[in-house]
Amino acid sequence: MKKIIPPLISLDLETTGLSPRYGARICEISLVQISDGKIREHFTTLVNPEHDIPQMTTELTGITNRMVRKAPTFRKIIPEVKQILASGKPILAHNARFDLSFLNFECAFCGEESPSNPVIDTLKIARRHFFFYDNSLGGILERFGISCGALHRAYQDAVAAYLILEEMCRYLKPREAEFYFSMTARRRYDER
Repeated sequence: MKKIIPPLISLDLETTGLSPRYGARICEISLVQISDGKIREHFTTLVNPEHDIPQMTTELTGITNRMVRKAPTFRKIIPEVKQILASGKPILAHNARFDLSFLNFECAFCGEESPSNPVIDTLKIARRHFFFYDNSLGGILERFGISCGALHRAYQDAVAAYLILEEMCRYLKPREAEFYFSMTARRRYDER
């Protein structure tokens, strides 16, 4: 089924809260370029959110204020992020609406356009086809029996989203999988 999955960019962010509308910002980003079932390249960095990281975020991710103090701001990394996304490859994410809301906010904050890449969302696929009790990244990994290390860090979560997609493709009918890589992947999230 790997051959059916197009080359893509698996995206994950760690953030200081649940919504950029309420002041939360990105504190880690990972863009993992995958083709033919292999990681080809990745860009992963801590990001200085320009405000303190709440204790709850530190407890979940392990990311501390000290770790991001000298990290680049999003404004400094946006050229590299945009260069990676300029390939036009689909963005893969688990709960893409969440990650893209932050990415789009940061782009707008920096006076840049939001990416217009197609999007594949493993959360949407899970809800539509698998009916898991727990649709979280960790819950789906556990259900599929996939082990990939500690979660709640951007690189690990981006890789985990791809492993979930691979496993989902084993259970989806070829026509269903192709649908996600053609129709769904062509749609943008307008809630950006």
